[in-house]
Amino acid sequence: MSYFSEALNDLMNQNNLRATDICSELHINKSYFSKMKNGTVLPAQFGMIEGLAVAMRLGCADRERLYTTYKASKFGSFYPLIEKSVEHLFELDSLPEYEADQLENARKSFANGSLISGEIGVIQAIMHFFAGEHSEIDIILEPSDKGVSEAVEKGAALKRGSVKINWLLRLSSSKTDGISSENIDALSHVVGILFSCNVNMHYQYINMNEHYLYSAFPFMLVSDNEVLLISQDCSEALYFSEPKTVNISGEIQVHVRKIR
Repeated sequence: MSYFSEALNDLMNQNNLRATDICSELHINKSYFSKMKNGTVLPAQFGMIEGLAVAMRLGCADRERLYTTYKASKFGSFYPLIEKSVEHLFELDSLPEYEADQLENARKSFANGSLISGEIGVIQAIMHFFAGEHSEIDIILEPSDKGVSEAVEKGAALKRGSVKINWLLRLSSSKTDGISSENIDALSHVVGILFSCNVNMHYQYINMNEHYLYSAFPFMLVSDNEVLLISQDCSEALYFSEPKTVNISGEIQVHVRKIR
């Protein structure tokens, strides 16, 4: 039996409810309801669970128990993290309007090979990168840092229509019992970039833990004449503009553009 089916049976017994009456009120097949009770079937839609709570006349505490056990059965033990990430998606404000001079003002001097420290410095480097002259930009990025996400969002929005941007989002390939909370969280932090309407989005499943273990700067922005490498915690970045160094990153551009 699942967490949900155990709770369903307990609540029916506690409230002296009959399966026949519940099926009649919900207009569902008795055989289907029997499968719900023994745990062989889990309703696909949450609306069915809400209907069950109403049909069973459950109080607040019992209703919450039914909802919680359903989510635990459907999404696994990580359902609280999944729920939190989904809530974050719905809490996002509408995208702000950006002025073009915000990029012009961001174009500062960064020497080739510069090590940039601190979140503010990394954000300035990102805006500096987007303020440059590019025909195409390739991005490999899945940050959890809000400031960095907003900087990339701003840069992509201001380049709308003038520069082609390819963005590779790497998602966790770790096996879970349900939906990956880690992947939902990654999407929740970059949804603004997606909605900038200026990004060709691609994705790839990898072993994230292994990748971060062996890569000091796993995030990057790459163009034909500039490269910006960013650490996982977004606290440091390396900037390159020397042609030979940038040419080495050409393989990254080819890799990103092949994943379509």
